[in-house]
Amino acid sequence: LQVKYRRAPPIPESSSMDLALSVLDPLFFDLAFEKLNFTSLPLAEDRSHVVRLFISIFTIVFVGGALLYFTCSGLSWFLIFDKSYLKHPKILPNQVQREILTTILSMPFMTILTVPIFIAELRGYSKLTDTWGSWSQEVWIPAVHCDVADTRWQALTILKFLVFTDFCIYWIHRWLHHPWVYPTLHKTHHLWKVCTPWASHAFHPVDGFLQVWLLSTSERDSFLLSCLLTIEYRVYHTIFLSSSSP
Repeated sequence: LQVKYRRAPPIPESSSMDLALSVLDPLFFDLAFEKLNFTSLPLAEDRSHVVRLFISIFTIVFVGGALLYFTCSGLSWFLIFDKSYLKHPKILPNQVQREILTTILSMPFMTILTVPIFIAELRGYSKLTDTWGSWSQEVWIPAVHCDVADTRWQALTILKFLVFTDFCIYWIHRWLHHPWVYPTLHKTHHLWKVCTPWASHAFHPVDGFLQVWLLSTSERDSFLLSCLLTIEYRVYHTIFLSSSSP
């Protein structure tokens, strides 16, 4: 019996998850859902089914995030981090193990909170685009109507995204230090007085999620690759900050 796969209706903009699923569906997920044989849900046949999308995207984000964490934190641990800091009086007992365990326990819940954003992006609710230099954009300043060169306009998305996320993360961080919020959501982040690279993702799941949701609020027509690269930069930046001296 040949299984016929049905894709979701086409959307006007490609998304990061659409690109990932276009590769991983035929390579892995089609066969995996066929083997799992969900009798009550047509997950093997319907690639656009919300349950299949949730499971597929959860797998991609969790596995990808874990690989990124262990690879980058590991490289920083072996190549950059000064291990003399492990003798610092403020280092907690078994701190490295506790940082890794906190991350492992937090990542599934951070992923669950993030998956609906990617599903919405996949369904066309994001204004990110995967095109560069294929269109002209009018300047969005009111009463100004002039064409801006594609490359120059799209290059500005990197700066816009950095400024926008920095502004939002600053105020989110201020909110996380509010006395009503800090003990529940943010105290875990400050357990590590002397950080190691393994502390880069060792925080409360909601605290971590609040740093991720900004992708879905990017400015309209922002270049997808620019936003993804700046997010990757923030991950590396966080890890390297954790590798620096206290």
